[in-house]
Amino acid sequence: MQAWRRVLAGWVVCLILIVPILAQAGPPRVLLINSYHKGYRWTDEQSNAIEDGLLTYAPEATLEVFYLDWKRHPEQATYENAYATLRDRYRAVRPDLVAATDDAALIFTLMHRETLFAGIPVVYAGVLKEDAERLIGTDPLVTGVNQSMDPLGTLQLARSLSPYRKALLVRDGSESSTAFEAELRTAAQKLTPPMEIESLHTLSFGQILARIRTVEPDTAILLGSYASDTNGMILPLPSFVRRVTDEAGGPVFGFYRYQLDHGIAGGSLLSGTTSGVQQARIMTDVLQGVPVQQIPRQDGKTAERLADYGVLRRHGLSPALLAPDVRLVNRPVSVFEQYALVIVATLIIIIALLMLAVFLLFNIRQRRTAEQALRRKVQDLRQSRTELARSEERYRLASGAARDVIWEWDLRTGLRHFSGRVDELMGIDGSALKSLPKWIERIHPQDQAKVRGMLDDYLSGRRTEYRVEYRIQKADGNYIWLQSNAKALTDEQGVPYLLVGTYTDITEAKRHQEHIDFLAYHDVLTELPNRENLRLQVRQRIEETPDAPLALIFIDMDNFKYINDSAGHTVGDRLLVQTAGRLQRAAGADRVVARLGGDEFVVVLLPEDMDDLENRRTRLINAFRAPFDVDGQTFYMGCSAGLVMYPDDGTTFEELLQNADIAMYQAKAAGKGGMVKYDQSMSERTTARVRLFNRLRTAESAGAFAVYYQPQVRATDGRIRGAEALLRWRDAELGMVPPDQFIPACEETGQIIPVGEWVLRQTCRMVRRLEEAGVPDLILSVNVSVVQLMQSDFVKTAARIAEQEQVDPRRLELEITESVMMGAYDEASRRLRALRDIGFNTSLDDFGVGYSSLTYLRQFPFSTLKLDKSFVKGLPEERTDCAMVRSIIRIAEDLGLETVGEGVEVDGQRDVLAESGCTWLQGYLIGRPMPEADLPGFFAGWPGFSAPAYPEPAQ
Repeated sequence: MQAWRRVLAGWVVCLILIVPILAQAGPPRVLLINSYHKGYRWTDEQSNAIEDGLLTYAPEATLEVFYLDWKRHPEQATYENAYATLRDRYRAVRPDLVAATDDAALIFTLMHRETLFAGIPVVYAGVLKEDAERLIGTDPLVTGVNQSMDPLGTLQLARSLSPYRKALLVRDGSESSTAFEAELRTAAQKLTPPMEIESLHTLSFGQILARIRTVEPDTAILLGSYASDTNGMILPLPSFVRRVTDEAGGPVFGFYRYQLDHGIAGGSLLSGTTSGVQQARIMTDVLQGVPVQQIPRQDGKTAERLADYGVLRRHGLSPALLAPDVRLVNRPVSVFEQYALVIVATLIIIIALLMLAVFLLFNIRQRRTAEQALRRKVQDLRQSRTELARSEERYRLASGAARDVIWEWDLRTGLRHFSGRVDELMGIDGSALKSLPKWIERIHPQDQAKVRGMLDDYLSGRRTEYRVEYRIQKADGNYIWLQSNAKALTDEQGVPYLLVGTYTDITEAKRHQEHIDFLAYHDVLTELPNRENLRLQVRQRIEETPDAPLALIFIDMDNFKYINDSAGHTVGDRLLVQTAGRLQRAAGADRVVARLGGDEFVVVLLPEDMDDLENRRTRLINAFRAPFDVDGQTFYMGCSAGLVMYPDDGTTFEELLQNADIAMYQAKAAGKGGMVKYDQSMSERTTARVRLFNRLRTAESAGAFAVYYQPQVRATDGRIRGAEALLRWRDAELGMVPPDQFIPACEETGQIIPVGEWVLRQTCRMVRRLEEAGVPDLILSVNVSVVQLMQSDFVKTAARIAEQEQVDPRRLELEITESVMMGAYDEASRRLRALRDIGFNTSLDDFGVGYSSLTYLRQFPFSTLKLDKSFVKGLPEERTDCAMVRSIIRIAEDLGLETVGEGVEVDGQRDVLAESGCTWLQGYLIGRPMPEADLPGFFAGWPGFSAPAYPEPAQ
């Protein structure tokens, strides 16, 4: 009895240990913490190399990137804000691996290891070996790549070009730059004689330029890490390096690979890409199950001695003075060096032709001598053989000029004879192919039975002609296609005794036909199977294994049309080719990936995929997570997908494809970026959707659209700011249609463009109406769809409407949602800046629901930030929502942005927002959306603020 109890207790312990492991199963999550900010070249090189490495060797992993921005904000508040953000983000599910680049990120990770990342492996890079050992100690769960700066290499390279006795160091005031200066001074003392170092980190950028303009001839200029000067001025890295090298009187030497090609002469240059690749390899080993304790910290070589040939020549320096281990870049190549192989080969051919000409001349001379002797001996036979010689000559000319090989086969002796072109065609002497078995041996094994059968049928009389196509092997091992035609000569008894025919080379015609066949069943752009090919493959699998399950995933790229319209079809085509490659890798080998047309793809999963279906679905969706880089432009794409299963969701290809399309549209309606499994109710919703589209076509002409306005007031004193213009649709049959139903339909059909212009024009007229009613200086905000913003003429259209309606653009605010920036990131930025230059205010709507909102605040010219109402809804009861709201408002204040709290319905929500510093409020507590005729009266009756609560508006 006690033994059974021990066994039962053992099983209970196993279940306790296994259940949490099973609960956490899923694609691994990797958190990458960068010390500095996006756009800083060193950080981008490291981060991009890590992302590319994981996408190649661990595509199932989900990579989340976080920037401390320590280079521009090296203060304790940066660590505190980062801690608060990551604590809330990973409160429920923690990452499986943490990667840190550079010192600040590693210090932050180790500082909060017990509270944020306890028990999680950490892989670092970009940290000096002694700093890493001091920070990490003996922690067994931390490993990485020790950075190997080589300041001595740069000083030696500079000293080899000129006898410098002193050096000016241009750097910023960051901790890493200060530490590097100490290492540089130590290296300078190792030179003979030692080199004196003068640091310019206490000077402003203008003072630095003034100093290097007057640099002494015996003084070298060294360019270290530089993000901002002592006054906080920030310059883009290429502009900063170019300004320094242009202003300097002599060559400038550096320590980082990204400084090359911007004007520096060279140095022992540290590469962020090399560091990121080495770090990604260690991360991949950890994700694949290698224990961190078994991976020692690596002292990889991350610096390379390089020099710019053009820069050296511009400053009168000889590259010959450099050490042998210095590699030159941008060195012009002479014509002989570039085409040395071609020139040598040409000379050899000319010599060979000359030798052949001499040999031919000698041979001709010998032949002439022999012919003269022979002519004297056979002169008495000339007359009798004249006609025979003429006949043979005509035959030889005819067979030699013919495009085909002429052959004959003596069926009695078994010997075959060919015209001379068989040597040219096959590369084999015709005498070696006189017997039929020798010829048959060279025919492709798959065609031999066909050739024998056709020949036997013709000679036996079962077939009236001999005509066959087959492949035959040449002397070089390659196969060509031949068409063989023949006629038989028979004796008096009708028995064939001679077969005469031709061989025609039809290889090119066959290749052309194969290309035509390929185009008929494949997409021209991506070379993926097309719709017809997909239909045939799916039908074949269903017919061969009707009881086996099958899955079709219909994938449509989100917002691709807008990229095509804004960036051009050439960029769009290259984006589609990259997408096809990613889907093929994510789907796996031997899986069908087809392109139906446009941005629509279909993936077919086989019965063996059904047990791992969820992982397959995740890999396909994750294929779009990494940004796309096309001709230097960055695009953030997503996809919506619909999943159907055979035979549950359809028994024919047409049913499966139609239902997958329906499920895909449901995924788009649910907010895009996901995958939806088909069910029968979706067909009913599709019917309702078609009805909605049909009614929408006549809505504008029928005057069914109207603009409502919801007021906005100051959070502290109730002063009126303006209102948000909201589009409403009341249909005669459907009634009041919610905006979240008809706005996506307008975007999909393109009707949002004329409707959006109408709303903007109506809002401009409302501004003038309010001014005439004595309510001036208000701001009315208008929502801008992604379809509108991606139109090439949107900026001109908005400016034209404001000018025609005689409205100051500063009285208008254009609200943009995060989804607008998820596609053409660069193009959206340019157009928003153009709108700002005209005078329009811009705001980021629904802030907080996207994963990269902070990036948009820093990169785009917004003046206002609107908190998503999902945060406001939980106030004041939800402590987490209160903390999030305070953090977002504090970030907006630091960036100089005003904030608008949406969805304010109760006094408690208003009080928390006002105490947290929110600028403006909008919601039912202030006023519901109202027709344009009621708005002037509402403003006129709004009595202002009276503590402790807002007054009721006058009736």
